[in-house]
Amino acid sequence: MTGDGYLCGMRDLSDYRIHASSESAPITGGSAFNIKAIWRDGASDPLTEGLTQLDAYLAGLGLDSGWLVIFDRRSNQPPSAERTTSSEQISPQGRLIQVIRA
Repeated sequence: MTGDGYLCGMRDLSDYRIHASSESAPITGGSAFNIKAIWRDGASDPLTEGLTQLDAYLAGLGLDSGWLVIFDRRSNQPPSAERTTSSEQISPQGRLIQVIRA
């Protein structure tokens, strides 16, 4: 883990692509994701940084869409079940990103 809450990087995205058990090439049509694991007290919302980082991953993989997951670990937040949301965002390079906040 690098930085203050990143769980995956470019290498991890490639590793998580779906592979057939007998082939090393990924099955096409998959979707990349980026997990911003921690939004801590005093830190700014990681959405913009996450979208920018995921954009670069998607460009490298030749994909037009992906997922960004942000876990809000700030104190005094409602229970996860009450604050988990899903929305669509457009990345800086125009890709469709499904954003999950929990």
